[in-house]
Amino acid sequence: MAAINLLPWRERHRQHKNRQFTIALTLSFVLSIVGAAAVWGYLYQSKINLISANQYLIENNTLLEAALQHDQLMKQRREKTLAQSKHVEKLANYQMELVQLWSDLATVIPTSLYLTDFRREQASIMLRGNTIESSQVSKLGSYLQQNKSLQQAQIKFIKTVESGTHSVSNRKGNDQDAINHTGAANPNRYLQFEIVATMSESEAKDTYSAQAAITELDLKNEVGQ
Repeated sequence: MAAINLLPWRERHRQHKNRQFTIALTLSFVLSIVGAAAVWGYLYQSKINLISANQYLIENNTLLEAALQHDQLMKQRREKTLAQSKHVEKLANYQMELVQLWSDLATVIPTSLYLTDFRREQASIMLRGNTIESSQVSKLGSYLQQNKSLQQAQIKFIKTVESGTHSVSNRKGNDQDAINHTGAANPNRYLQFEIVATMSESEAKDTYSAQAAITELDLKNEVGQ
């Protein structure tokens, strides 16, 4: 029987196994590197996406807060403008009442009484004039007292004046004798008087608020221009 030498085959088989092991080990190493790189790339991209998402949310939150602040500011301005408009409307109504008062005075004042001055000073309305009968001054004061826009009307003084001379007497409005005094039918003598009517408290506050509102609106218009 012939002898068979198996050593070369075994050597070749061992070398083949070693090459397979080396190849498998190399492939495993390469695959591990590729896998690690893939995992790292995925994690890195996830981190970038997370940062971008956070930045997007921050920017959107900033825009949303700015929009909310703008809406709140516009709401406050709208409410303030409406309040100012109401004050201006009240002032316009009050001025119409003063115009109506002046128009009524033209029909109420008798021919024996005429006004020489009619002005408004803060919360008061001052009337000055001349007459020949102090009873007409009393009637005028009573008419003003009954006006709903006025709180009270007070006769400050009634003084007798002679033509070409200075006043010879000065009677306070709260002096009943002065109110009941009747001027004598002397063509050279007449009476000067002054009546101060005070606006009601609510009318005075509304007028002050309305004037302040108009001033503020004028300032805003000047700034806007």
